[in-house]
Amino acid sequence: MAAVAFTTRNAAGLERYLAAHGIKAELPLKAGEFGVRDPEGNLVIFVQSGSNKLVVNAPPSPNATSRRIIHVGFIVRDAGKEDTFWRDTLGFRPYWHGGKSDKRTDYQSIQVPMALIGWNTC
Repeated sequence: MAAVAFTTRNAAGLERYLAAHGIKAELPLKAGEFGVRDPEGNLVIFVQSGSNKLVVNAPPSPNATSRRIIHVGFIVRDAGKEDTFWRDTLGFRPYWHGGKSDKRTDYQSIQVPMALIGWNTC
């Protein structure tokens, strides 16, 4: 997987917010899209709703197994750094966690916040 992407209503506002939190855009805002890397180097792209008509109107591949993705997973080496980015900065919330034993967490799931989708920071 080359990147994970999210839609937002205000890409410019979100880019400014991330910059104010020390997260510089690797792919600067252009045509309603920009990209950053999370602490472990995963490329995260934010696309302003309706800004990329070519992508929005592209037909799905005839070989696609689904028309939407409901889960994306990363192998995480430093949960603290990833939590700072995904939870503290972007506002994702814990949804589920588990492990090979009751005493440790090996897997966790976090939910996309509605604030990210409808970003309103100026």
